Amino acid sequence: MDVNNLAGAADYTEGEMSASPIDPTLVGTSKGKRKADDDEGEADGTGKKRRNRKETQEGHLCEWEGAIRLPQAHLTRDAEAQELRLQLDRLEGLLGALSKNPIAAGAVAASGLVQSGRKEGEEESAAEALGLLAAFDRDVDPDPAGSLSAAQQRAKLLESHPTVSNLISMLPPKPELEKLCDRYITAEHLYFPTVHLPSFKAHMQAFVPAKSLEKPFFAAYLMAMISHVVARQATDAPMGSTAALEREKAAKRYHEGALEILRLSSYLEKPDLDVVRALLVLYHSATQPQDLRAASLLAQAIHCGQVLGLHRDPDSIPTFSLVNVEDRRRLWYLLLVHDKLDQTRRQSLIAPSSYDTREPAGAQDKDITDTEVTAQPFPAFTPVLYLGVQTQLAALGQSINEILYSAKGASTLPLKYLQDQNTALDRIKGGLPALQWDKDIVIPLGPDNFASDRFRVLTHSIVLQLLVRLNRCFLTRGFADTRLLPFRNEIVEAASVALFYANRSARIDFLRANRIQMVGLWHGYPDLHALASTPVLLQGALNGLVLLAIDLFQDPHGAGAEKKRRLMAAAVARLRSQHRPRVVTEVLRAVAVLDKQAPKQRPKVSKAVTSQLNSPLTSLARPLPLSLTADAFGPQRLAGIAKLQPTELSQVWRVLVESFPVIHAVPDAFEWTELLKVARGEQEFWENGLDVLA
Repeated sequence: MDVNNLAGAADYTEGEMSASPIDPTLVGTSKGKRKADDDEGEADGTGKKRRNRKETQEGHLCEWEGAIRLPQAHLTRDAEAQELRLQLDRLEGLLGALSKNPIAAGAVAASGLVQSGRKEGEEESAAEALGLLAAFDRDVDPDPAGSLSAAQQRAKLLESHPTVSNLISMLPPKPELEKLCDRYITAEHLYFPTVHLPSFKAHMQAFVPAKSLEKPFFAAYLMAMISHVVARQATDAPMGSTAALEREKAAKRYHEGALEILRLSSYLEKPDLDVVRALLVLYHSATQPQDLRAASLLAQAIHCGQVLGLHRDPDSIPTFSLVNVEDRRRLWYLLLVHDKLDQTRRQSLIAPSSYDTREPAGAQDKDITDTEVTAQPFPAFTPVLYLGVQTQLAALGQSINEILYSAKGASTLPLKYLQDQNTALDRIKGGLPALQWDKDIVIPLGPDNFASDRFRVLTHSIVLQLLVRLNRCFLTRGFADTRLLPFRNEIVEAASVALFYANRSARIDFLRANRIQMVGLWHGYPDLHALASTPVLLQGALNGLVLLAIDLFQDPHGAGAEKKRRLMAAAVARLRSQHRPRVVTEVLRAVAVLDKQAPKQRPKVSKAVTSQLNSPLTSLARPLPLSLTADAFGPQRLAGIAKLQPTELSQVWRVLVESFPVIHAVPDAFEWTELLKVARGEQEFWENGLDVLA
């Protein structure tokens, strides 16, 4: 595998991003020539007459709206003019055919351009070229920042591409299409295996974009892959540059185009495997810019997968070859792991008792044929190695959701459950490739080990996310009630990771250590590193910053406070130096407000709680409180909190709660209300006790 291609370094040429050649402003007289003519006319006093005569000569060319100005004789040689006329007529006819315009199509037929003497494939190639020009048209999005909403993007797309045929014409020419798909597979297949590569290459070889109406779902899948690649190229280009903005707009158009092909082809009524693949890739792409539609895309993919029977093991079906069996198993487990590991407020849609599909074989694609599957011993780096680790973590994620955060369950929760889950996460973490640390910052592997480096970054990031999900509600409650300290300390002790504080007996906890790892993991990859733009790294760092800011807000002078401030300052300085997305801006704003409002004294523990500290703690109330971004009523709860003082603090989470559920480290409503008491200094911390105690 060529690791140098994983970053998607190849770029489009300037010619591919230029304006359409049928733009009238590019065919008429140049501004310089018109200015010279005007000056000449004013000098000899005949300019007005000459311009009137020219308008009379060209008036018959502009009798219908939108006419194309033909080349002017005194600026163009006769041969060039004839060639330009021929090209414009051909493009006009193809546009008419694609838009089902009978006038334009009839005019082309009458002109003799659609005769059998035309070269084979010429119309298909021209249609592909039209699609490429439309996809990269600079005039599609008038917003210079390319920030149109999904509804606006869809409306603009359907205005110019109202049918499936029109949408498929957006696909680039076959050579460029193959290159983009190869780039996607090289970068993503080891971590997101949606296809069996030999089968996919065979389909691609037989695929003709202009004749793809018979397989619109496969065209949607290709368009989804292109959207992912172009979006990645937008992040690789210098932020804020013209190239980045053009690719961002093109990625949005391909994303909306894939969705529209699915909709217009009735994908929910009669799906196939390509529908599941397309929706999975669109979901995978939507999670990176934190599109709120990601949860809906995943839910639709799960629905289509269940309609196709992916939740039932296909081994007993004689009509399925071994390639079909492994392909279906991979797709189902992709649906399963992302359903369980999803960090949004969407609830899991797959019950443990609802499927019996076995895990896919750990084999390379070339070792999977219609008659034989040759599996490789663990831990061979196959396309399902990362999927296998995700499957283990997904089982823990599902258990955490259903036991700790279930909306309806038993009244109490045994503490042993928390200990068992922390131990299980520690065991999985211990089996992952180790991270090497230089003080608080991870050391990247060399460029020759890019794939392995990405694997360890992704797997460690998922473990850290689950640790935060499991123990998040004890960040401030454990500070107020020392009976909860074992839950804060357990992961550090079980994982045997380097403690970031000098004294083990100090108030150190697993959550502090892991959130520092989340920031340090991201901080170890500088902006020029190929992994720096990996979304999971940035999301982990942003959540780590939120946790650090809350911890320093409640205890600004606690153990290790200065060390945490140094790490935060370095991360904030790096984030501020970038052209950053809105979620980064909002997290930096929240961190700045918390730092500014941090109380000078650590909060006092209420006497009522202190008097109970020697009593045994055997269980917790269930369900545990959800963070505001995961709580379905988070916006409503935040609206009530917003009335409290200080106002700047009470509203600090508003945008994150409404628009960025991926920032799952924000406090829950009761926790934040208690912290606001600390800021006001009007009550002691947790004066009315802890809501998680039974």
